[in-house]
Amino acid sequence: MVIISFCQQQTSYFGQHQAKAKTQYLNSFIALMTTITLLNMIKQQSFLQNWLLSKASSNFEAIIDKLTIDLDSPNSCFGYTTVLVTQIQDLISYDYSSKVTYGQMYYQSRLQPAYDDYWELLRQPDKFNFYEPKVFKCKGDQPRFSSNLINQIIQLPISTPKIYTFDFPVDCFQNNLIFTWSVDFYASPPSFLTFTTAGTQATLSMNPTVSNIGTYSIKVVFTNSKDPLLFSQDYFQVEVYPEVSYTDSIKCLECPSRPMSMAFGIQADYVINYMDIYSKADYYVLCGSTKTLQTIADTYSQSFILQYTRGFAMTFHITMEAGSINSFAQQCNFGYKNNIQTMIQSFSQILGAVDAVYIITHLNSGKFVDGRVLKMQDLNLRADQMIVDSSQGDTYLMGKQTDTLFAFNNAKHVFLMKYDRFYEIQFFRFYENGPSEGREITIDYSNMAIYMIHTYFYQSFSKNYYAVVKVDFFDGGLIWAKTLRDNSGGMTTTGSELYLSRHNSDTGMVLSQLQFGFNSGNNVYGCTLEYSMTSSQLIMQYGGTASTYIGIINIAVTPMTVKSQMLKTMVASSINNKQYLIEINSALFTFISYVLGTITYMTVFRINDFTSPGWESPCTSGSIQTVDTSVYSGFNLPNGINGDQSIHWKDLTPYTSRLAENQFIGVYFTKMMNFRAYPVTNSSADVRANLGSCSFYSNPSYPQISNRVGAYINSSVGSIPVSKLSYPIILPPFQQCSNDPMTFTLKQSTGAALPSFMVYNLATNTLNITPNQNSYQGIYTLRYQATIAGNEAPYVLEDFNSNVVIFAHHNYEWLIYQSFDREMDISSFEAFILDANNATISVPWFQLLVSNQDQISFIVNNPSQPASGTQTQYYIQVNIWDEWNVLTKRSYFISLIIKDNLAPYLAQTVSNTIPAIYITQKFQFSFPYSFVFDREDDTVQFTCTTSTNNGLSANWITTIIDPLSNVSILGQSPRDNSYAGTYTFTCQLNDQYDGPPNIYTFSLDVLPKPQVQINQVQNDIRFLIPENITQNFDGFFSDQFGEPFTIKLLINGTLYNPMTIQWLDWNTQNLKMDIKGTNNSFGGNHSIQIQLDDSISVPSTLSFKVEIIQNWPLRILKPLKDISTQTNSAFMKSINVTNEEDSKKQLPYFIFQNFPNGTFGGYTNDANIGSYNLECIGVDNANQQTSVKFKFICQACWDIDYNACEECKQGFYFYFNECLDQCFPGTYADDIDKTCKKCPQECVYCSGPDSTFQCSRCKAGFYSYNGGCWKTCPDGFYGDNYEGIQCHRFCTKCYGPSYSNCYSCEHAYQGNEKNLLVIMGYLLIGTECKAPKCKEKQYFEWFPYLVNNQFSGQCQDCHSTCKRCIGRNVNDCLQCIQGYEFNEQLFICIKCEDFYGIGTNQEGECEDICGDGIVVEKQCDDGNLISGDGCNDQCELEFGYECIFPNQTCRENISPDFQIISRRFSFKIQQQQALQILKFLYLEIYLNIISHGEQLLKKTINSFQIDLLKDFLQFFLIFSRLYLALKL
Repeated sequence: MVIISFCQQQTSYFGQHQAKAKTQYLNSFIALMTTITLLNMIKQQSFLQNWLLSKASSNFEAIIDKLTIDLDSPNSCFGYTTVLVTQIQDLISYDYSSKVTYGQMYYQSRLQPAYDDYWELLRQPDKFNFYEPKVFKCKGDQPRFSSNLINQIIQLPISTPKIYTFDFPVDCFQNNLIFTWSVDFYASPPSFLTFTTAGTQATLSMNPTVSNIGTYSIKVVFTNSKDPLLFSQDYFQVEVYPEVSYTDSIKCLECPSRPMSMAFGIQADYVINYMDIYSKADYYVLCGSTKTLQTIADTYSQSFILQYTRGFAMTFHITMEAGSINSFAQQCNFGYKNNIQTMIQSFSQILGAVDAVYIITHLNSGKFVDGRVLKMQDLNLRADQMIVDSSQGDTYLMGKQTDTLFAFNNAKHVFLMKYDRFYEIQFFRFYENGPSEGREITIDYSNMAIYMIHTYFYQSFSKNYYAVVKVDFFDGGLIWAKTLRDNSGGMTTTGSELYLSRHNSDTGMVLSQLQFGFNSGNNVYGCTLEYSMTSSQLIMQYGGTASTYIGIINIAVTPMTVKSQMLKTMVASSINNKQYLIEINSALFTFISYVLGTITYMTVFRINDFTSPGWESPCTSGSIQTVDTSVYSGFNLPNGINGDQSIHWKDLTPYTSRLAENQFIGVYFTKMMNFRAYPVTNSSADVRANLGSCSFYSNPSYPQISNRVGAYINSSVGSIPVSKLSYPIILPPFQQCSNDPMTFTLKQSTGAALPSFMVYNLATNTLNITPNQNSYQGIYTLRYQATIAGNEAPYVLEDFNSNVVIFAHHNYEWLIYQSFDREMDISSFEAFILDANNATISVPWFQLLVSNQDQISFIVNNPSQPASGTQTQYYIQVNIWDEWNVLTKRSYFISLIIKDNLAPYLAQTVSNTIPAIYITQKFQFSFPYSFVFDREDDTVQFTCTTSTNNGLSANWITTIIDPLSNVSILGQSPRDNSYAGTYTFTCQLNDQYDGPPNIYTFSLDVLPKPQVQINQVQNDIRFLIPENITQNFDGFFSDQFGEPFTIKLLINGTLYNPMTIQWLDWNTQNLKMDIKGTNNSFGGNHSIQIQLDDSISVPSTLSFKVEIIQNWPLRILKPLKDISTQTNSAFMKSINVTNEEDSKKQLPYFIFQNFPNGTFGGYTNDANIGSYNLECIGVDNANQQTSVKFKFICQACWDIDYNACEECKQGFYFYFNECLDQCFPGTYADDIDKTCKKCPQECVYCSGPDSTFQCSRCKAGFYSYNGGCWKTCPDGFYGDNYEGIQCHRFCTKCYGPSYSNCYSCEHAYQGNEKNLLVIMGYLLIGTECKAPKCKEKQYFEWFPYLVNNQFSGQCQDCHSTCKRCIGRNVNDCLQCIQGYEFNEQLFICIKCEDFYGIGTNQEGECEDICGDGIVVEKQCDDGNLISGDGCNDQCELEFGYECIFPNQTCRENISPDFQIISRRFSFKIQQQQALQILKFLYLEIYLNIISHGEQLLKKTINSFQIDLLKDFLQFFLIFSRLYLALKL
């Protein structure tokens, strides 16, 4: 099985990746944390295939013969491969065309100096050329060594120089070779190295001393004497090692005492990247990079490895320079035979990125063994993880490379390289699915399989995803690849998720999973897994800010389970960098890297309790190592935040792999170059650091010293006699595991010095006793003490505030405890105050409260205001010491800043201008009292006073200051404009101390009330008698503030009196004025004034004039013209004279229509031809008559061409001197005037003059609607092809027929579930009108106002108990969430547990819970879940029992047996037997028959012919009834 863990961060977060994996037995465990990385595609480069030239001419047989040698033969000096063409060798040209003796050749050849030969075939259509090369060339164009150079390991001392001799490389053309050599990083070689040559051999003489200890890279170069471009170079290393091994100098591997927690770190440029532990847990190795600590050059970073013993004694620190610029050791492991294997990344100067990986092997003692470099010159190459097989020595190197040198393309791809302990390549393979990176690798040695986790860039979602890959153990061939990829484009959570899954190792299918979800803000910076062989459990470790957690997971069950508590480490204010776990000797070691300030630290802790779990000897100071029982509460187990992700696992296809040739890769996997190393073994390289206040020392172990008491036996045993002899006692040494320097003292147990006859020799660690006087008799108790680096002063517990800022007149108290004293001496404290210049001062407000051996307490109480400025800096010095450190007290400093104590103030801006009011109006000016802020939280005093600019009283204004609510100034202005003016309110804020108060001024303008408003202007009235004029003044007058006012009417300056003014009636209730013009005596001009008075402001007046004109008879303005008509036609004539009518004299009979407006008509015939005298009588409104005479002529007329008519006959219509029986299109017939008139401009065809309803066809640009033509369609319609078409029913305005062609939407009302009439739609979305829909637990709420002239709204959350709802209130539910029951009458959701006897089942439904002793819907409940006691485990009543009371024992209700007698036989059976018989006969099926009717059963019985069967069925029927009765 394979278990994979993902730690995933969402939402544009770039995380870090750290993980570690181990394989145990059949399980592989992989842990990783996602990293989102965007890859840039690099344009693919192309490669050229070599061509080989065959024999050309016998004239050139010497060289051609060499070319025709079989290139694969052992003797061939030529080779071929696929290479990148970079340059062409210049050749000197000679024309040998005349020497060709046969055939015509159409090609030429060129040589290419690259890694191997390159020959190019060029076709020439008409000629050929030959070029004579300057030199003959062999494969690779350079001399080749016949064997590899050997590293030289020298251990001091040596009596004679060590000699190393090797042969020159072979040049297949026997050219002379020039030998040169150098030592990397040295301008000239160190003096202990000298080279000599003799013939074709070179000899290195090495005579180092202790000053030359280190590792040196020797570079040897052999250059072709004829062509300096042709040369061979190689490297080997010289290791100079001291006489005593670095580890042999530490003699305390079996030390009984060691600290269980340790931190390593010293400065910002000293970065520890990795840490590993020896197979027997005896050593730790660390590696990383350093720029200035223990380096020669300080301009770039160099790598290092650092080893400590199990007791944290440093054995060696080796600094390594790899490459010419920055390098860093990324990983170091104890591998084969516990050798140290280090992986170093080296940067390219051109790229500024890694292009080389150094792999270096040291013995556990720090002695250099061998090394290689995998280098792609100036091409991106990086190794991400190294796995070392400690049993076989094979190493697996996984990383990424970006180029087409030997991979698929120039995209980023993963490589996996395997080589043995002799650095022989076993295979080299690439993997790719788009831009890819390797993240994690683990080896299943038992099943010979390799598992890796890669990331790849998925183009469809533009995101990185993870792939789990299984490859072949022997060549890395792909077996399967799975990916966790969500089809929706990725998880959407804003938090983090750690995903743990277990896979089938054969198929990759998910077997079980566990997902830990971390809510937003709980970032996870890395995770790792370790399978514990000791406990057969999976150990998971993940880290966040300042904290790292370790959880124990049981993988033996499905689903996987977790322990109820986790181990926790915490370093305050740190940032977790990475972490990993290693199990050694049944103990688990956790390594945690974190950044504190600017320094990177590496810590190691130990766990040996996997059950609870628990730390081994934890450092609890500062809660660094604790047990956390609440950490799982926020994990959202078992499916995290995003739900079950196992459904998203899928095959990753295509996933491409390619195997590179080992020989070709070997060109890049070479001996190390640009490398040197130098060791440091003294304490200057010790980077142990305090983890909080935890000690990083190992306590010295107590030696066993025998007491010299009792009878004297000899000089070595028993008491010491008084004599002149000297008795030496050799004291055994203390052991101290961390190898720290110690000082030794020997005193009496009281601390007093030794008596004079006892002398302690520190150099020999010997006590010499010379008891030469009887007075020396007695028993002496001595104290033999070892102190690490001297007796140190004790420490305090640094949990106190060391940076304090307080305000004047306030106080602050400190309580500081002793933390520890390594020597357990008695501590003393003192504290005093310093000024800003660190000078001790005495101030009354600094007081010492308590000081003893355990603690000190002091207080700053009521300090005064700063003498100047806003604050004063002080310091408090706290000293702690013991009797051994009186002169070297340990000091702690507290920064104390006392700021000035300011008066309270308004923390938010409050306008100082109160909105103005008018007389009669009230005002209220308020702001929250919470605006009042006192920085020091002192008692606030808030007072306000009022002043005016007009000297009037302001007693109508009230000021309210409520500390629990608001500060308010309010009042109702008097009904008197004399109170108008400016009112000023001055408010003062101060506290009980001496700070100057803050004063705020607010002003209020009270404006005089305006006059009563006259809303309309009344024009002068002028009319002619007789006429009555009624003028309504309702709405003419108003008061801006609604104040009452009186209305007075003045006629010609005199108050209106209805008794004396007869021509005018005035109604003060409805403000209606009637003016009577019934008599000429009322004529004349009258001045009217309506006066409005509110008793506050100046009265306003509406003035106008009324002129009543006396009436006189009508007068003739001009005579009437004669009027004519045609015979045999109807006529209708009109006289445009107002107030005239025909005389009452007899009119001609053919005039039978006479209208008072001057119109008359009739019908004439030939008998009526003639002239008639008529007169028109005008009558005015005063009934005065005036007559006007005229002639009416009837004459004959006939126009044969119908184009010279002046009037038409009946049935014809006059149109441009023609009489038409039907009007032309575009005109319509006017039956009154008997003419054809032009249609309105909107219509093509019409039936009348009104375009809104008398058009039958519309012109272009107009639309037909309801018989009319319209420029624009009315609301609810749209124009289409001259027609107005109704919109969709959802739309009120539209441009098409669909609900998606709307400009605005209909507002539809409908009764909801509560029978309330509410708005149901519609909502305009773009151009669509839709009924709004909301997701579950939300409802749609319409805004009470229009938005862009549209009805709008938004989804709001239902009440927390509702799953569906129609509003936000608790009684607006339509459906409930799980665990609640819906009340259909009240529309509320009631929690299941709120019902008596009801609970929530696993499906979240309300259910009458069985076993609680409460009966609601159940048949019974006796308070248990036991069947057979009358009420079974489903709370169903059992046969033969009755359960009368809930939560009580049920009782039997039938006798022990009963008898049933049939016609032929009888039965006597027990109850249980009866039940068994009934069940055997399928009683429930039979009862189902009974439920369909007893008659059906009887019919069935009668159908049988066998009496015995009938008897049995009769019995069965009786027994069934009995069963039912008992059951009920």
